Amino acid sequence: MEYVIYEDSPKYNFWIKLVPLVILLYIGVFVFQLSFIKREFIGISSIQYILFSIFALLIVGLTFASRLPRRYQIFGDRLKIVRWLPDTSVILFKDVDTAVEGSFGGVKRTYETFLLSGKNAITIKRRGWVDPFTFAPRNREEFLRRLNDALNEWKRKNPDSAVKSPPEDDPWTR
Repeated sequence: MEYVIYEDSPKYNFWIKLVPLVILLYIGVFVFQLSFIKREFIGISSIQYILFSIFALLIVGLTFASRLPRRYQIFGDRLKIVRWLPDTSVILFKDVDTAVEGSFGGVKRTYETFLLSGKNAITIKRRGWVDPFTFAPRNREEFLRRLNDALNEWKRKNPDSAVKSPPEDDPWTR
């Protein structure tokens, strides 16, 4: 049975606290506006508008939350990113070239990377992928040490499967 070598939670920046506040502010303004509408003017269309707004906020909120990482797990042969809804991403060690301290500077910015702390970023360079995978665990130093230990141990046990960096004078890698 596979066991988790190390597990850590993501480190979010202060923007993650603003997103729920903006949603609550939107709901508050909406309810405040409806409180001034006279009762005889509230008809079917107003109720439909209320239900649609609540449904739209729920869908946007669930979609937003489903992509955010909940924890990062290091196994003996892979790194697993568990998200809030039943969705995971797996990075196999056979595809990993290096894992180093990084930043979100050269990474394609999405709302996921916007909400994660750039101070704790780790970049994984994978063979066959143009963009590196960057994420931000809460304890970067310990996570990176454990990840590199597990990666080196896996490469030692599987020398034929490990990614081999091309030689410096290889004309195809320039």
